[in-house]
Amino acid sequence: MQRNRLFVSGVFIVLALFVIIHFLLNTEIKVEFETYFKPEYYLKFSAILIAFTLLNAGILLLKGLPKANLMLAIFGYMLVLEILFDLIGITLPNISTIATVVLLTAAIPALWIAHSNLFDTQKLSYKGLVISLLIGAVESLIPIWL
Repeated sequence: MQRNRLFVSGVFIVLALFVIIHFLLNTEIKVEFETYFKPEYYLKFSAILIAFTLLNAGILLLKGLPKANLMLAIFGYMLVLEILFDLIGITLPNISTIATVVLLTAAIPALWIAHSNLFDTQKLSYKGLVISLLIGAVESLIPIWL
């Protein structure tokens, strides 16, 4: 079971690094002062925030730490809510298609691992579920409130 945990966490880390590198190579970061006050500027950083959350979850899972399931749930719900809000029109699509596909291939297993406690790190509580849903919603919607 430990080999499986190491393999899955390694895959999560590699996928996160892929998305981070993809983001850095394909995103233009402007240094114009007026862009800092537009929600669209902050929306484009959503992909890298989600990727860093996956990277953190992968590292926690690699080490077998107790909060790995909570971080996996936070990552999964951040991505699922981001996609959902984009689909229903609350937010504008801000994650590239390739990043969405790569992250979605990690989000589905991450949510399954988090809810099933597959690697016996620490069972996800109802409080953890609510926290992960709230963090996912806030991450997706906060640029709109700015």
